[in-house]
Amino acid sequence: MAAIDSINAPLELSVDGVNYSTLVCLTSTGTNMTRDVTSTETFCGISVSLGNLQVTIPFAAICETAPTAAQVTYKNMLNWMNGGTLLYWRIYNGTSGANFYTAGTAYVTSLDLTGDAGATLTFSGELTMTGTLDTTY
Repeated sequence: MAAIDSINAPLELSVDGVNYSTLVCLTSTGTNMTRDVTSTETFCGISVSLGNLQVTIPFAAICETAPTAAQVTYKNMLNWMNGGTLLYWRIYNGTSGANFYTAGTAYVTSLDLTGDAGATLTFSGELTMTGTLDTTY
């Protein structure tokens, strides 16, 4: 068994679904998935129905003075949040046919800028997925 290192499966974002970029100096990311469940007790037993899948993608990164054109910056995230831009996102280990791939479309729904004394300026936030989760590469 070979583990996938986090550095090999970063959060990547795109405005066109073709050209993807990573967040500048990404420090953490992941996916949080939930599904509402409704249970009703009947004379025939318990009836269970499932709601829609809800996915959020938290992220944290540092602010860079000289980001490359291939890096997503705080300014990018701020402009996308302000403009209500629909983004394509993916987290996978970069190998065709890989057994680890998640992707979809999402909006930037929270964004925080943090600057503590004596520390690096950082930003963090959350994407909220719309549509269907894609798990096939």
